[in-house]
Amino acid sequence: MNDITQITIQNVTLATIGSDPNTYPEEVVCAAMDTIIEMERILRLYKQNMTANLLGRMQKDNATKIAFIDTKGAERIATMKSGTKKLNPAIKDPEKFIRRGNFPPEQFGEYKYVPYGWSVIKEKRKLGGDVQLMCDELYVEGTPGIDIK
Repeated sequence: MNDITQITIQNVTLATIGSDPNTYPEEVVCAAMDTIIEMERILRLYKQNMTANLLGRMQKDNATKIAFIDTKGAERIATMKSGTKKLNPAIKDPEKFIRRGNFPPEQFGEYKYVPYGWSVIKEKRKLGGDVQLMCDELYVEGTPGIDIK
């Protein structure tokens, strides 16, 4: 990871800009952030490729662990972990499926109120009056972010 600290933007290292962004003009901070976003994208791709490769190797060898030496010389172990169980996508209506098995759906799940998303609510908001007031109370502005294009 030491190479990342050597990346420079207008003759200032990324590490220096990231440590104290108040010291630098917006253009430099934006350029640094753009660089970090691109690095994250590339690193995510590398991680996906390496994960798939290692899982394939482990499955081929019927292994769940790989011993290795990290870049600092320490002994480490990579362990294959089971994926989290998720609903079977082949079952289109879990409630009907459970009922066909002669079970009450409440035994395997719960019923809960789920409010509409903002795209539906913003249309309802146009009705005005008390509906608009309820929508304005129900939904608040989220945390702003930065988008670099």
